[in-house]
Amino acid sequence: MILHTEIADLFRSKGAKIIAEEYLFAERLPGIKALIFDWDGVFNEGLKGDGVLSPFSEIDSMGINMLRFALWLKSGIIPQVFIVTGLKNVSAQAIANRECFSALYLECVNKSFAMDHIDKHFGIMPSEMICYFDDILDVAMARDCALRMYIHRKSKLLFEKYLVENNLCDYVTMSESGEPAIREICEFLLGMGGLYNETISQRIAFTPQYKEFLAQRKLIDLQLFRFNGTDVELFTKF
Repeated sequence: MILHTEIADLFRSKGAKIIAEEYLFAERLPGIKALIFDWDGVFNEGLKGDGVLSPFSEIDSMGINMLRFALWLKSGIIPQVFIVTGLKNVSAQAIANRECFSALYLECVNKSFAMDHIDKHFGIMPSEMICYFDDILDVAMARDCALRMYIHRKSKLLFEKYLVENNLCDYVTMSESGEPAIREICEFLLGMGGLYNETISQRIAFTPQYKEFLAQRKLIDLQLFRFNGTDVELFTKF
């Protein structure tokens, strides 16, 4: 079995920054009930404009699925997945539907509203979440999460320094926004938790356990929410 120190050294050697104590990643994984993501700059480069798509990567999608499968293998409970974004996005809804995410929060410019809603509606506290984030608007969402995984961009050196100095992130990716940074984070967490080999081997073999995981995952119905200016409200379509 590869020790977490070896995993940490491998990722550091490629340019990642591990801010938290190494043992904390394995220690906190068993208590994780949800993954929460910003969209632009996390799933993609964050480009906007008339006719510009805001896509996602299949490489990242596989990483999310493997992390959920790994945590399910240990607890028997599939982690919920939430996307919180300041705009409407068809691509976000597409992956959320296909991968059986729990909720998509749209037009949510104050992301603390989404965190409060998740606590009340789903019964999941920030201390039970892993947050994937990349910019200033996400800090209110990330700061109290169990693990705060920051996606690097060379243009934001002072922001990264601010996060580290103020204890607002636990890991900084080697990958930049627009690269499959989500996959990097998922592989890092699987490795640090000692979960990688079993998880990947079972997925390759398409074991009965993996089939059961997929069956349970399909029971999750996506809910769409949006911020109406004062509160979060449920809606059915864009």
